Amino acid sequence: MTAVVLMADQVRDEFGAATIFVHHSGKDAGRGARGHTSLFAAADTVVCVADRVATVEKSRDGISGETFPFSLEVVNLGEDADGDPITTCVLKQEQQSEIRSQVKLNDSENICFDALKEAVSMFGEILPETSAIPRGAKAATIENWRTTFDRKYGEERSSDAAKKAFNRAKTRLIASKLAGVSAPWAWLW
Repeated sequence: MTAVVLMADQVRDEFGAATIFVHHSGKDAGRGARGHTSLFAAADTVVCVADRVATVEKSRDGISGETFPFSLEVVNLGEDADGDPITTCVLKQEQQSEIRSQVKLNDSENICFDALKEAVSMFGEILPETSAIPRGAKAATIENWRTTFDRKYGEERSSDAAKKAFNRAKTRLIASKLAGVSAPWAWLW
């Protein structure tokens, strides 16, 4: 990976151009990109695109944590020699509330989302901005979130079932950009 980063730097320096890598996250999107950490460390800007939202995860000269919801709009460019349409897509900026209303949560995910709202309301504090925490984020600890979730999820369920449900729901909320996490903190987007 170090050799790839060095080659990207050479291309940047030789041509005065940006170099961009497209990468993927693992099963747990909240843990970031898979593989070697040198790619993230060398990047000036990292943008995560998931569920029609682009989130600035790292920005050396800008603001990390900003989100940009979007949709794809098909644009007709004309026809090919056979008369078939030639199309492309362009990005259309959306309002955050429009994107969030499109995210369908199951019961445990709704409980987890409500638990985070309650935990932030009861225990939240404004955090200093970092490369992972957006400016002005009011956050609760993941421990407070989990405790609130357990209470809302139900005492009659086993602690193992509650732990699994919380972790699945938390991962989905992070991937859907409804919640942000930078251990030990969690916040609502």
